[in-house]
Amino acid sequence: MDYIAPWNQQKRTTYKVVTGTVTRINPLQRSGGSECSQFVSVETKEGGVVNFIVTPETYIADFVTIYRGMQAHFVYNADLPAPLIYPPQFGAVAVVSTATAANVAVGYFDKRLVSADNTLKLNLTESVPVVTTNNQMFYGSPGGRYLIVMYEASTRSIPAQTTPQKVVVMCS
Repeated sequence: MDYIAPWNQQKRTTYKVVTGTVTRINPLQRSGGSECSQFVSVETKEGGVVNFIVTPETYIADFVTIYRGMQAHFVYNADLPAPLIYPPQFGAVAVVSTATAANVAVGYFDKRLVSADNTLKLNLTESVPVVTTNNQMFYGSPGGRYLIVMYEASTRSIPAQTTPQKVVVMCS
């Protein structure tokens, strides 16, 4: 086995998922203004509030319109700096309605389609759509890339295994 010095290892991006109910949507108020971005407040099952900035670059599964009362998974990059305020505020990388998928996993999946944290293995079949963030078919191998995985159920093994409903390849 090859030794890789710790300073030569490429750090993987860490994505986190917050699931909750949209309680408020407002235009983003910034100097210079941007009518294309929204400030979305989400209340979690535990009663906490998390704010997200949804921009035109945010992946919205199935192109649904976000609305008050919507149950959804909001994905953010946990490695990016965030203001130390309450409630916490993050830039949304992706939004997936719970009507679209009960579960969402986001992160790096190796060539064997196992997540970097070894918690999920994907079993892809011909019927699983593999697309890019602009909903175009992805013709390469999704392994060795960052993926947004939407799925309903998984096994209780380690890693858990699932046949996803949809896989989105984050090409950038």
